[in-house]
Amino acid sequence: MLLAEGAGARQAPLLLQSAGDAQTSVLLAEREEQLDGATALQLGRTRLLLERNGDLLHLQPTSHVALYREAQLRLPEGVSWSWTQRTLWQLPDQGWPALALLGGLVAVAAGILLLSGAGRRLGRGRSAAGIGALLLSGAGVVLLYWQKSGAAAGIGIHLLVAWAALWCLWLAGGRSLAAGAAVLLLAIGLLSQLELGLGAPESSWLRHAGKTASLLAIGAGAIGLLRASQTLRDARPLAQARLEFGLLLVSGIALLLLLLQVAFGDETGVFDLQPVEFAKLALAALSAHCLALASGAQPAPGGLLLRVLRLGAPALLFLVLLAVALVQVDDYSPLILFAVWGAAMTLAFGLASGRWLLTAAVLAAALAAVAGIVLLRAAGPAEFARWHFYADRFMVWLDPGSHPHTGQQLLLGAQAIAGGGWFGADHVFGLAALGQDAGAALRIPAVQDDFAPSFFLYRHGLAAALLLWVLQALFLAGLLHTAVRCWLAAATARDFRLAWQGRWRCFLLCGGAGFVAGHFLLSWGTNLAIFPVMGQPMSFLSAGGSHLLFFICPLLAVGVASETEHP
Repeated sequence: MLLAEGAGARQAPLLLQSAGDAQTSVLLAEREEQLDGATALQLGRTRLLLERNGDLLHLQPTSHVALYREAQLRLPEGVSWSWTQRTLWQLPDQGWPALALLGGLVAVAAGILLLSGAGRRLGRGRSAAGIGALLLSGAGVVLLYWQKSGAAAGIGIHLLVAWAALWCLWLAGGRSLAAGAAVLLLAIGLLSQLELGLGAPESSWLRHAGKTASLLAIGAGAIGLLRASQTLRDARPLAQARLEFGLLLVSGIALLLLLLQVAFGDETGVFDLQPVEFAKLALAALSAHCLALASGAQPAPGGLLLRVLRLGAPALLFLVLLAVALVQVDDYSPLILFAVWGAAMTLAFGLASGRWLLTAAVLAAALAAVAGIVLLRAAGPAEFARWHFYADRFMVWLDPGSHPHTGQQLLLGAQAIAGGGWFGADHVFGLAALGQDAGAALRIPAVQDDFAPSFFLYRHGLAAALLLWVLQALFLAGLLHTAVRCWLAAATARDFRLAWQGRWRCFLLCGGAGFVAGHFLLSWGTNLAIFPVMGQPMSFLSAGGSHLLFFICPLLAVGVASETEHP
């Protein structure tokens, strides 16, 4: 369509339908349209800026631009192209006001901090760290704003901000095993998305690496701010009433976002957000609070009915509402995540409270689930023809060759994994193919999200994937190690509020680890054809979005705070 400035400007679509008894389609190329006042031309996903210079018409592509190794010479008479090399450090021309606003806000915040009593209590080192973290978050917001406005900065600037974010996480994490593994996993994910962007035949693929870098900067800056302001906190433990009010507020926001998704969105989210990710964090925090009260030495205050409502009803109500919302948006894979998370929380509660029968029941259920997957795999596609619940997914999973269209993700992913072998498609772990053409793996649908592991296996091979599995296991082990330390600190605490807070952090970290383990399990299982295709990104490796900002970064913040508080 033609995009023009002003409320009364005309917009002409590429395909016009004439009114009448029989609607006919007329191509825009077959009719004349006025360009007076038009500023852009939208051709599919390619946006061309328009500029008139007398009898000349200049068209400048700004997004989804096809990339060529050599200039195409065969052009119609009167048409010429000017070829420019892709810039790595370009700042958008209209982006300077946002950059100046960021600098002004940081300067004002720095002045207030240094002149106030809080700045003196923090000291110069922590004040500088806080200002740097604030600047990092602001830079992430500005980069994300530029990208959403259609004038993204050069990928070199995004990578520079991303490495600063990784360094901030490394410093904030200290000796935390989870933070160290997370930094390495985030670096691998950024490099993988950069490989996709540089190896794609059009410029728009770099937006995935840019978005991940921007959101990582926002999250890492927030973690750095919390770490720098730790000495400003009151020495007394957090009051239970304040935490319960915060959990209530977070739960209300999560439910509101889920209702908006049901009303205005679909399984891909609403308003370019995934409320499910924030809801998972709220669910983990609320349930951790209930389990922390239930596992205390003293029962929760109030009568029997109040204790039941306080301990079980909030988490149960939230879980039911969340499950209903997810079913309505036609996405069942988060329900599998809830099953993994529920098993992890039950197992943690059973081990912490010494309920060995409950622990044995969870382990037996896990073994039964494995046996069920084996039995489903052994069953033929005809067994699922009578099903009314996602029968097509199971039939494609069991016999993808008979469904080449609907099973193209599974088939193309399997071809990419087979092409990678043990040492990558180039036989040197992808080192010889850095920055080169990504090949047939780019044809996999959602290769930047759900099927990012397939591209990683194609480019770097199964041997590199084994090292990636080790890092993922270390991240989960780091979260569980911090959770155990929180539990032990709570057991020896002399203040009941400190004990309750330690138990709450323990169960929150266990729940977060359960969700992340579910993401790893579903993503690897989908890409390796262990499970039917389910739309879940792989934590750290897939293109950044709501999962990174609303779940991974807050979970890292809790882990870092818990680790530094119990050195």
